[in-house]
Amino acid sequence: MTMNKRCITTTLALLLTVLTVAAGTKIVETKPLQPFTVLNILGSAKVVYIQGSGHSVRLEGDKEEIDRLEIKQTDKHLNIGYKTTKIGGIYYMGNGSNNGSVTIYVTSPAINVINVTGSAEVEVDKYKVQTSMLTMNVTGSGSIHVKNASVGTATCNVAGSGCISVDELQTVNASLVVSGSGMVKAQVDCSDKLNCVVAGSGDVSVSGRTANYSKSVMGSGCVSDKKLKYTNLSNATRYDGKQSYVIDRTGRSQGNDTVNGIVANP
Repeated sequence: MTMNKRCITTTLALLLTVLTVAAGTKIVETKPLQPFTVLNILGSAKVVYIQGSGHSVRLEGDKEEIDRLEIKQTDKHLNIGYKTTKIGGIYYMGNGSNNGSVTIYVTSPAINVINVTGSAEVEVDKYKVQTSMLTMNVTGSGSIHVKNASVGTATCNVAGSGCISVDELQTVNASLVVSGSGMVKAQVDCSDKLNCVVAGSGDVSVSGRTANYSKSVMGSGCVSDKKLKYTNLSNATRYDGKQSYVIDRTGRSQGNDTVNGIVANP
């Protein structure tokens, strides 16, 4: 073997070693769980919720990142976060890189509450428990995305710059609330009541239909409802800190005029 070929072979071997170390060791871990109805996610984890039989969590991805995770159960709560580190007598909460190196799959027959604190990402494919409630809360810059849900009562709360989006939501009653600069986006089919509230510079974007509808805005935010059909409008106001105004379907103030565009369900 010539010197050049030896150099090339050695270089390739070193490169493969570096790439292997950089990629990390990929593992899959599955853990059975006790029954839970509340899912709490702290930090920057990536979580996929699956409605299915039994209660379990499956971790897929980089071993080093998985080792940093902390998964605990307290009563009916499943808590997912990162281990704390003690430095100089003070405990610091660890945090993941949220670079897609680990995905956490959570399975249960039903869930009532999903709480996201931080920058975590949660995906829900399909969820159907028509007699139950589903409450989703995002505090910080995290996100929850639901493709399809059918429940008795649905509540979406965003505090901060985060986002909750629901592609298809079938429910009796729904409440969509934003405090801060975040966003809630949903296509709804509400048989009774829909309530939309914005406090701050955020946005609630809603389409679909509902029987009874109310909306209110406090601050510079807006409720975008041009594609929403409703039968009865119980409230539509904006408060600028000094005075309340009636608002139209685009979110613009109308002074004391009546609200335009009530569309009865066909």
